[in-house]
Amino acid sequence: MPPSLGFGKAIKYTLSNWDQLILYLDYPAFSLSNNSAENAIKSFCVGGKNWMFSGSPKGAESSAMLYSLVESVKMNNLSVIDYFNYILRKILYCETQEDYQKLLPFNLSSKELKL
Repeated sequence: MPPSLGFGKAIKYTLSNWDQLILYLDYPAFSLSNNSAENAIKSFCVGGKNWMFSGSPKGAESSAMLYSLVESVKMNNLSVIDYFNYILRKILYCETQEDYQKLLPFNLSSKELKL
């Protein structure tokens, strides 16, 4: 199959990027498919016109960060309301980068949020 044809280009790309393409095998939480990512951002895309009114580029950036955090909470099977109640109580006592990292969704369990 000549490398200039579509299928040949796909094979050449796959072979030249093999090490990067199989990295997901080291992380069971990652999926080869991007369907879950697409489903997670669907509501964001549908509401796209509303996001135009963030007020400024900084406002849009803040909205995107908050939305990413909410989706991360959901991805880790945590209650969004419980999570934000928890971090808003705990963040006042954070002094180091490590303290803040402990509040990330993947470092918490539903049980901890109820305390």
